[in-house]
Amino acid sequence: MMLSIEVVIPVKNPGRVFAEVIESWLNQQVGQKCDVKICVVDDGSTESDSVIRHLPKLEEGHTIRVIRNEKSLGRGGAVNAGAVTSVADYLIILDADCRAESELTLMSLLPYLGSNAAVVFGKLKSEGFGFWSEYFNQLMLDREREFYDGNPLAFSTQYCAVSREYFVKSGGFDCAYTHYGFEDRDWIIRLIEMGVQPEYAVESAVYHDDDISLPTVCKKMFEAGSYTSYIFRARHPEAYAEMAYSRVDINSAGFFSRVLLCFFSLFRQGVLVIAKNIVSRPLPFFIKRFFVRLASAVFYFSGTRYQRQYVAEEEM
Repeated sequence: MMLSIEVVIPVKNPGRVFAEVIESWLNQQVGQKCDVKICVVDDGSTESDSVIRHLPKLEEGHTIRVIRNEKSLGRGGAVNAGAVTSVADYLIILDADCRAESELTLMSLLPYLGSNAAVVFGKLKSEGFGFWSEYFNQLMLDREREFYDGNPLAFSTQYCAVSREYFVKSGGFDCAYTHYGFEDRDWIIRLIEMGVQPEYAVESAVYHDDDISLPTVCKKMFEAGSYTSYIFRARHPEAYAEMAYSRVDINSAGFFSRVLLCFFSLFRQGVLVIAKNIVSRPLPFFIKRFFVRLASAVFYFSGTRYQRQYVAEEEM
């Protein structure tokens, strides 16, 4: 019986690379080994036809279905909308800026699916040559080492395959995580509790073409600290305690770290300006990385400070 796969891509206000991403997945060479379809979930784009305009003209045999959420449900909710309406054996969850490395990216993933693995993470790369490409690639190598050292929470779901049966059994992504951060790890923990052991298909790679900048990274860190970290910490306290995030969280950081981060958080915009200036200069990579991590930590910590006020307002 032929294996069926559906690539589920959540997107809101698609960017410049979206059309290339779709093309790269339409061009996958899998022969007669499986039936591949694509589901694009428009998660409340500002213009109702913005996704349709970016989709290429389809050749015979290619299928793309589009679901539109009039109101944004967040990434997790958007993936759920595509997943629960799918009839495929496997779902590939894919960020809208993840372009297949080659026409054989999906073919490289198939052996893992054929072994009945419930969840398989693929490899993420950046093909650029600047600091942010080097930073991203180093981050991915660090996550690979963590995974091989026994940490099943090392990866995110920017590119991963999951059995639709297990996705449904797990309840999908928790829509309580309406802002950036932690919905991946929450879902993976629930799968592991069901007896699933994630696998890693290092041969199957995508290029992550996001336009990374330090202000964008810091904004995401502040958002995660403010709106989603407390949900994850309350539900999975032991897992959170093992993460680096807990060491820059006002609720769990050590005394010295808390005092230092409290001071830096008062001047976080200045920290951002200094770090951004450092990154733009011809300095060694390790120095730039240090300042990126410092700025990220300060903004995450600042978010957890703000979080207390946010939680109090939510409970009123």
